[in-house]
Amino acid sequence: LPAPRFAETANGFRVTLRGPGEKLVVDEIDRSKWQKLNLNERQLAALEFLAKNQRITNRDYREMFSDVSEETIRRDLADLVENGVLLKMGDKKGTYYILK
Repeated sequence: LPAPRFAETANGFRVTLRGPGEKLVVDEIDRSKWQKLNLNERQLAALEFLAKNQRITNRDYREMFSDVSEETIRRDLADLVENGVLLKMGDKKGTYYILK
């Protein structure tokens, strides 16, 4: 088996143990699938981040776009939830988002 993959997250770290089932994980998103929702480039970048990391936090998203206001970050994520693209998990500081 391949060596474990370690990644630092906003709240700690994640260890990914890879095996035969990893081939089921999507590494890229199909942008055309989301075009009808009129997503902005930030939101598409968030989906690409999710394809690689399986979850995203508000902090992850803010770090990706440090020049964007916190309100815009919240609105972008809320739009993705409202459009049925993401599921919001947890609450308050423990909130994270996954692909639906």
